[in-house]
Amino acid sequence: MTLLVQLNSLEATGLIRLSAVLPELEYLFRHALVQDAAYGSLLKTDRRHLHQSVGQALEQLYPERLAEIASTLALHFEKADHHDKAILYFTLAGDRARASYANNEAIQFYQSALTHIEAVGNRDEQRCQLYESLGDLVNLIGQRETARQYFMQAIAALAVPLGQARLYRKIAKSLVDDRSYVEAEQSFDKGEAILQRSPSNASEWHQESIQNQLDRVWLYYLQGQPDQVEKIVQKLEPWIEANGSNPQKAQFYTGQTQGSLQRRRYEITPAQLALSHKGLEAARASDDPNLLAEMHFGYGFHLLWYGSWSEAETELEAAMALSKKTGNTVNFVRAFTYLILLHRVRKDIPKLQELLPEWLRTLNAAGAKEYLPYMIAINAWLALQANRMDEAGKLAQEALVEWESLQGANPFKWLARWILLYLAFQQNDFSAAIEQAKAMLLPSQQKLPEDVTAALEAVVTAGETGQPDTAQQPLVEVLRLATEKSYL
Repeated sequence: MTLLVQLNSLEATGLIRLSAVLPELEYLFRHALVQDAAYGSLLKTDRRHLHQSVGQALEQLYPERLAEIASTLALHFEKADHHDKAILYFTLAGDRARASYANNEAIQFYQSALTHIEAVGNRDEQRCQLYESLGDLVNLIGQRETARQYFMQAIAALAVPLGQARLYRKIAKSLVDDRSYVEAEQSFDKGEAILQRSPSNASEWHQESIQNQLDRVWLYYLQGQPDQVEKIVQKLEPWIEANGSNPQKAQFYTGQTQGSLQRRRYEITPAQLALSHKGLEAARASDDPNLLAEMHFGYGFHLLWYGSWSEAETELEAAMALSKKTGNTVNFVRAFTYLILLHRVRKDIPKLQELLPEWLRTLNAAGAKEYLPYMIAINAWLALQANRMDEAGKLAQEALVEWESLQGANPFKWLARWILLYLAFQQNDFSAAIEQAKAMLLPSQQKLPEDVTAALEAVVTAGETGQPDTAQQPLVEVLRLATEKSYL
C-alpha cells in the first residue's frame, strides 16, 4: 500500500484533512486529541526512530533551507536524543531568530542548545559562544544582571585572553547602564589588564583595546567627568580618523560632543550639532541598527537643546522606532524620556497626558530608576499648571531627593527647581527662592539662556545684601523670563 493510499484512507476516516496541495501535499490532524493519542500510542524507541528519520529526511530534501527549517530540525533531533544535531540546529535557529530581532525566541533556542551541551559535556567553545550570545540578548532587553551572569559563565569556560577581555568590557557596559560606575570601571580595567598581559600585533587585539577606550566614554560622561572624556578622545583621534570603522567613528564623534557638552553646560553650538550629525552619518554607513538608534537619539538630544524642536522630535521618534524593532530597552527608554522632555519644554499638556502612562509603564518595566526624577518633576509641573500648588511643591521636592540618590551628573534639575522658586516667591519666602536660584547657577547644571542667567544672578546678588526682601523685584523679572522661555 502506497503512502498516498494510506493518507487517503486516513482522510476518509476523518482523522486527518488535506491542508495544502502546493508547493507540496500537506495534511493535518482534524483534532489535537487525535494527534496526541496517535503519538502517545508509539513506543519511546519508535518515537526516537521516527524523529530521527524525519530529521534526516528533511536534511536530505532541503539542504539549501537548513537555516530556515532549523527550529523544526532541532525539535526532531531533540526528540531523537541526537544531541550533536540538536545543538547544531538550536544554535542555528537562535541565530536566525536573533537576526530578525525575535529576541525571546532566540533566547529559548540558545538555552535549549545549552541543555544539550550539558548532556554531552565538554564543548567549551560552543558553550562560551552560547553564553555570550545569551548575555548579549538579555542585556539588550534590559535584564542586565542576568546578562552579567551569562558573561561570567562564558569567562569561566574560556581560555582565550582576547575573548575574556571582550566579555569583561561587555560586563562593564552593562554595569554603566545600571549606573554602577565603580564596578563598571573595575570591569573595564580587568579587560584592559588581560590585554596588557598578553600583548599582540594582531588586528583583533588592537581593535579590542580601542573599543575598551571608546566604551569608557559613556561611563565618564554619565559621571560628569569631561576631562576623562577628552583625554580618551585626544588619545584616539589620530587612529580613529586614519583606521576607524564606521561604528568606531560614530562612537568617537559622540565622545567628542559629550566632552564639549559638559564643558559648555549643554549650551549647543552649530559645531557641536554638526559633529553629532557626523556621528549619525557614520552609523548610517554601518549595519548596526542599535548603533543607529543611539546616534538618532544623540542628534535628537542636541537638536532639543539647540531649540530645533520639530527636528528633535523626528530624531527621537526614529530612535524609538529602531529600538522597538530590535528590542533595545535602554535605547528606547532613553529616547522616550527626552521625547517627553521635549513636550514638556513645548508646554504641550495634552501630549504629555497622552504619553505619560505609557512612559511610566516603560520605566517600570525597564527598571530605569535614573529617569524617575524626570517623571516626578514633570508631574509636578502639570500639578502647577492645574493650580494644585501643594502637590506641585511636594513632587518637586521628591524629584530633587530622587536626583540626589543617583550617582553621576544630573544637569536638568531646573525641571524641579523652577517650580520651587515660583512657590517660594508666592509664599514671600524670598530666602528659599534665592537658594533655588543659586542651585540653578551651579556649574554642574545646564546653562540657561544669557538673559535668564543674568536675572538669576541679580536675584542672588540682591540676596547677598543680607536683606532677602530686596530680591523681590529681581524675582519678578526672573519668573517672567522663565515663563516666557518655557521653564515654567
